[in-house]
Amino acid sequence: MANTLEIFETPRFQRQFRAFNRPLKSRISYAIDKLTSRPWTGLMVKKVGDRWSCRATLSIRILFQWLPKSNRITLLTVRQRENFYRGIQYLSVDLLTGIEYEEDDDIVTMEETMSFNLRESVDSAAVRGMVDSINEIEPEVSNITPQLVEILPHVLAGGTEGKAKPLDGPGAPDATDINVIPSDSEGPCRHLLLAFCFDNDNFDDRMRETAYHAGIHCPDTKAVAIVTSQWDPKKWSKHVDAFERLPAEVFVYFFGFGRLARIG
Repeated sequence: MANTLEIFETPRFQRQFRAFNRPLKSRISYAIDKLTSRPWTGLMVKKVGDRWSCRATLSIRILFQWLPKSNRITLLTVRQRENFYRGIQYLSVDLLTGIEYEEDDDIVTMEETMSFNLRESVDSAAVRGMVDSINEIEPEVSNITPQLVEILPHVLAGGTEGKAKPLDGPGAPDATDINVIPSDSEGPCRHLLLAFCFDNDNFDDRMRETAYHAGIHCPDTKAVAIVTSQWDPKKWSKHVDAFERLPAEVFVYFFGFGRLARIG
């Protein structure tokens, strides 16, 4: 016999839910409706620490609290995949540090005030594997690539929300021997180009900018490393010829869930 559960929504959940378009709201609401009845059938639900996650769509997760034998579910967050796992990370650290936050605290405020090393969220083995792959194929940049071990965790640790930002400011690692996109300034041409394309960057514009830099602006570029959090094979196909014509070796990596995976 099914048990009926009550649903309570936090202000953060309500705010995030309102940001979705109508079709996605419908899918999320359908999943929530299924959550009200135990046992949960037809849903992908799993335990995450002292919380639970439910897949609403392929890329959207609902994070909620529910205690066994309780008839109440509290909906905490509903986010697209990358943001959802960033939320899990902060919630876990919150439990470890004992720091308490109001339900409507902004994730950026947490990031700025919590004192822990976000670099741990990036797969260091994948970064080293990336460096090894570039060195093996293009040994001329092997004296430069070690800088990637510092640069990549620094840039990726904060997640990929919004647009990629220039590599500057307090605590930024040394990148004097690498050209980085995006950048606020124009420096001398280097043999290694590192380009970032995050969630809200224009994929086509970033690929064109990268190909132009390595092919026209700095034609002596030996290796191009692209790290992207978005991927569309149809859009990529428009730029393949430009990258294939480059004298430089091109490495394309997808970043998600703290992991780097080479896709090109």
